[in-house]
Amino acid sequence: MLDFHGLMARFHREHGDIVFYRIPGQDCCAVFDADLIQEFMSDRFMSFPPFQDKSSYGIMKTPGVFRIHGEPHLALHAVIDASFSDEHMPFHTEIMLDHVLAARDRWQPGSTIDVRDEMARLVMGVMQDSILGREAEVSRRMAMDAMWALKYDWALSRMPVKTSWLRALPIPQNRRRGRAIEAMDEVIYDAIRKARSAPERGRDMISHFVRVSGREDLSRLGILDTDEKIRDEIYSIVLGNSDPPLNAVVHMIYYLSRYPEVRERVENEVGEVLGDRDVTADDVDRLPYTRAVFLETIRIQPPAYASTAQLRTTDEDVELAGYRIPRGTMIHPCAGMPHRNPEYWEDPEEFRPERWLADDGPGRQGCPAHAYMPFGLDPRRCPANVYSARLFVLALASFAQRFRLEPEGGERPRREALGIGIRGPYRARVEERRPA
Repeated sequence: MLDFHGLMARFHREHGDIVFYRIPGQDCCAVFDADLIQEFMSDRFMSFPPFQDKSSYGIMKTPGVFRIHGEPHLALHAVIDASFSDEHMPFHTEIMLDHVLAARDRWQPGSTIDVRDEMARLVMGVMQDSILGREAEVSRRMAMDAMWALKYDWALSRMPVKTSWLRALPIPQNRRRGRAIEAMDEVIYDAIRKARSAPERGRDMISHFVRVSGREDLSRLGILDTDEKIRDEIYSIVLGNSDPPLNAVVHMIYYLSRYPEVRERVENEVGEVLGDRDVTADDVDRLPYTRAVFLETIRIQPPAYASTAQLRTTDEDVELAGYRIPRGTMIHPCAGMPHRNPEYWEDPEEFRPERWLADDGPGRQGCPAHAYMPFGLDPRRCPANVYSARLFVLALASFAQRFRLEPEGGERPRREALGIGIRGPYRARVEERRPA
């Protein structure tokens, strides 16, 4: 199994801050220096559009926010960002609370759970209700099958040859994909129809998309102007935003077990703020150390390390750091290196949430703002960053109030081949807390 993190670390160690390599059918360039990453992702972003797959997705016929460029991307990104505004966040937070408390109440002291499976269930449940609305009837199996279909389709798109012929074969995988997407399409289009008949029906993402879909500026750019484009954007968002929060929550459990002093400090803060009552939306800002655990988790295990949303390319030969990057090269920023650069972070390999409690955070150690990029950089920064932080804080506070989860064997969670998701199972023993 490919160890993407290990491979990139070796490239950086042996070859420096910018490394060219080749995979079958594709020239690639890995960039490890924070200033260079900012240059091509932010300062010169128009010269480095998103990397386009050699064969388009079979499920999504139109490019979404992760694949479009220029003015259309900025407009669509702003629409998605607005769906996480202060106006919408109470709706999302209520959903988070319901799913977090339900997850905690499923566990029994002394039992062993598959943390990866439980956290995937939590994340998918929250995303499903936030995107489709609470009234959408989606079983857990339907949601997981749809996610499998999207990942299967994405994997085909990453092959160095055209795969339209493979998608057309009557093999079990293609039939399973077809059934999964057909079932989910029915739910999505039903939600779109209901939103069109009652535009003010809710604060879920589909309702938001429908409300803005007739805007003149969006219609001019061809954004969200048909039901099919709204459907494709929903799939794009689900595919791009399911694994990052799963990665963060599972690694959080690992680090709390490895650093008992951190876990104890979280438990003390949660005890002082919550007492015996359940966590509420108002508690998010009262749990600074718990939030610091989130920031430190995604520093040392950044979800965007290999995210396809971060991949760039060039439409013509360009120069970066004195090197000529040929047209069509796949360029990817490696956030894992700036996040562990000793010039920016004291003891960078250590899990130290307290580094985020100073007034200027890690900036006092010389870390520039752009060197911390778990959600990417503007103008393509993930708009769900505040949403993800809120879900993490609510989940950690609720779990720590009642339980300790002890991973079996103490091993680090295993990332998927490209370093994005978590490979299961990842089992942990549920231990009831007995506060002193």
